[in-house]
Amino acid sequence: MNPKLSLKNYVCFFSLLLIFFSATSASSKIYIDISSPFIEKIPIAISAPVLSNDSFENVQAAKKLTSTLKNDLEFHGFFSVFDNGIQGTEKVDYSVETSMDRQGNSLTVKLKLLDLSTGSMLVGRKYIGGQGDLRKMAHRFSNEIVLAITGKPGISLSRIVF
Repeated sequence: MNPKLSLKNYVCFFSLLLIFFSATSASSKIYIDISSPFIEKIPIAISAPVLSNDSFENVQAAKKLTSTLKNDLEFHGFFSVFDNGIQGTEKVDYSVETSMDRQGNSLTVKLKLLDLSTGSMLVGRKYIGGQGDLRKMAHRFSNEIVLAITGKPGISLSRIVF
């Protein structure tokens, strides 16, 4: 057996292993274990909606939107929800930007989920509906937030049947 050939084979083999394992680790994702009983809650901020006009009805609708989003996210159990980015010394990882425009009975709501560590938008949605659809819009977007961050579908639109 030729010792040079054997050494050459070993060098090629280990080179290929190095290339293979370095390529797979570069494309890895971060997974959050949501089944753990000792989960650390993810800090997320919900900003006050930017309103097209500051009428009493729009302010009340904005409060309803933010409170529904906050309640939904806290109910899921994965999130600590704050109002404007930083609460005390707690730094948030994600932020939800909201805007509302109301013309007559038509309501347009724009919602964005931002990853503050990378500065990128993870989810952005625009919902158009009536005043009665506001809670459904908030429930739908909270499901989008849960899906984008945890990889599991949210339960905000679930119903219990007896």
